[in-house]
Amino acid sequence: MSINFDAFAWGGAFVLLSVFLFLRWRKTRDLFHLLFVSLFSFYLILVIRLTVFPIYIIPYRAMQGYFMDNVNLIPFYFGPGISLANALPGIILNTLLTMPIGFGINFIVHFRPRDLFRLVAIFGFGIEGMQLLISLLLGYPYRAIDVNDVIFNSLGVVLGYGFFRVFAPAYLALTRHGGLQAYGIFRHLHEVASRTDEA
Repeated sequence: MSINFDAFAWGGAFVLLSVFLFLRWRKTRDLFHLLFVSLFSFYLILVIRLTVFPIYIIPYRAMQGYFMDNVNLIPFYFGPGISLANALPGIILNTLLTMPIGFGINFIVHFRPRDLFRLVAIFGFGIEGMQLLISLLLGYPYRAIDVNDVIFNSLGVVLGYGFFRVFAPAYLALTRHGGLQAYGIFRHLHEVASRTDEA
């Protein structure tokens, strides 16, 4: 038996997201901020769907006691006979998975460089942490628990934030003389990019 991220979960996520967006709207009254919050929230829902579900429930496995068979706590060890080249696709995907967090968080809150470690701790460790918690509750690892995933998820958050720090001054420079910063979504982007000068 397995628990899937099915229509019911999508419905629940939609209700929670709608409530959250309504509360944000009451606070900010900023349509473009709401747009970026919506996109970021939908992205997080997709990440949870991809990395946590389906949850396989196999009762007899919980009694076998082989919990550590699918747990790797050795950094940069990818399994017997698996080279770095063979592991590269997984490394790239784990890094790309969390890059939108490091980049997109700046459009959601007034993010400061000193908060980066906290962001990495929450999201870099969070995905594998959820998988570990569910595995402990089940009594067996329903997915492989790998410290390498933590490393490359964390790297993705840092790289995403690094890209934003490059994007922000580049965007300000491109729009400084074009007057775009005064209109609609461009105004919002300009406000977000300008925060890097205040950080």
